[in-house]
Amino acid sequence: MQQSLKLVFSVLFGDRFFQLKGRSGLLEFGVIIIVYGILPCALFSIMGNDSFIRKLLLFFIVFMQPWILWSLEVRRFHDLNLRGWGMLTMIARIILPFGLGKEEQNRFDVNN
Repeated sequence: MQQSLKLVFSVLFGDRFFQLKGRSGLLEFGVIIIVYGILPCALFSIMGNDSFIRKLLLFFIVFMQPWILWSLEVRRFHDLNLRGWGMLTMIARIILPFGLGKEEQNRFDVNN
């Protein structure tokens, strides 16, 4: 439980936003998808047209969100012991939320 809270805290305050090395487990994947993928899009759709917050959300969605989600997908592929290039195929992207990562060390571990 303590490790899960530590992971969620590090995800929310972004020490791995643009990092392509290492692995991302299912918990990290789920939290980032919700907080940085779904939530900003939902808030953008309910904000008023002339809202300053809506403009900030648009900036985030257009410029920051793709990079954050791209690096997350690469690390998630690494957790499945696959190369990050696999995210270019749509079939492979379907397994990201459902595939269980490898418990043993693999070639993408940071401390290799």
